Amino acid sequence: MQKWKVFAIGTIAAMALVIGAGYALAWRAVPVCADLTFQDIQRRGVTGLEFGGRKVALGRADVFARVEAPFLVETMYFVPFDLHGTTHVQRYLVLPWGLRQIGVKAYHHVDAGCSHHAPVWLEPHRPETRRCGLRHYASA
Repeated sequence: MQKWKVFAIGTIAAMALVIGAGYALAWRAVPVCADLTFQDIQRRGVTGLEFGGRKVALGRADVFARVEAPFLVETMYFVPFDLHGTTHVQRYLVLPWGLRQIGVKAYHHVDAGCSHHAPVWLEPHRPETRRCGLRHYASA
C-alpha cells in the first residue's frame, strides 16, 4: 500500500512539473510568436480597407498573442473591410527545442452588402480582391 502512495505522489508531482514548464515556455514565447505572425503578415502583404476605401497596413500593435494552454500560444489579428472584416488566428506549439505552427484559422464576419449568393474570394487576406458575390454568415 505504501508503494502506491509514493507512486501517486510522484506521478502528481511530475505532472505538475510538466504543466508548469509548459506554461513557463508558453509565456516566454508569447512575444516571439507575435513577431513571427507579424513577419508573416508583412511577407504576404496583408492589408485592410477602412470605411472610406483607404488601404490600411497592419502594424505590430495589431497582432495580439496569448497563452492558450501549456505549450500552446495563440496569435490573432483583425483585417478590416469597411464595417466588416476577418479575424485570423494562428496557433503555435512551444517546445524546449523550438516553435512549430500547428494551425491557422480565419473567421469571416457578417457581410450583408451584396445580393448574390455565390461566395467569391480570390485572396482572403487581401480584401481589395473581394467581389460582390461574397457573403459569410458563419465562421470558416
